[in-house]
Amino acid sequence: MLCAQVVGEAATPQACIAGILATHPDVVVLDVQLEGGQGLEVLLAVRSAEPSIAFVVFSNSSGAAYRKRYLGAGAARFLDKSRDFEQLADAVNAAGQHQSTASQDTQ
Repeated sequence: MLCAQVVGEAATPQACIAGILATHPDVVVLDVQLEGGQGLEVLLAVRSAEPSIAFVVFSNSSGAAYRKRYLGAGAARFLDKSRDFEQLADAVNAAGQHQSTASQDTQ
């Protein structure tokens, strides 16, 4: 069962990074295309500062090159908005559970 709460949203990479680092969510749902930049900038900056935060990429920009780049940078899942909408809740839940287990393992 999904138990999630939205703690923020932002349009630009800089606002995303600041908001994520201020709120420390378990999971971030991230788009590839952001106002004035790309989600990859957010993923790399946050994973560098807070590696315990999980990312699920949810985007219309779902070509193989994007998928490979984001998964290679540490995203837990990469979903296509046009066909994977039904999988989003499960992906967020799984990413959150994985991150929770991983942080317990490192304590």
